[in-house]
Amino acid sequence: MPVSGLELASWIEARLGRKPLWCGDTGPDTVSRVAWCTGGGQSFIDAAARFGVDAFITGEVSEQTIHSAREQGLHFYAAGHHATERAAFAPSANG
Repeated sequence: MPVSGLELASWIEARLGRKPLWCGDTGPDTVSRVAWCTGGGQSFIDAAARFGVDAFITGEVSEQTIHSAREQGLHFYAAGHHATERAAFAPSANG
């Protein structure tokens, strides 16, 4: 189900327990496809964009990442290196 960029930011905050840095000023009105790369995965934003995602979530940010997100019309969320890694492994840790 498509959500707004703000709704996705709220979902990330609720799941990870921390507010993400969000760059969405050129992103689409709704987000339907998301790529998530844990930890320091900001360098994968261009690869994610080639898959037609509306948003990219990772743990870390660089100046280059913000520019890439804006140029490609994506929402970008940096939600913390360890926080994104913990979220990725939480289901397997619970059984």
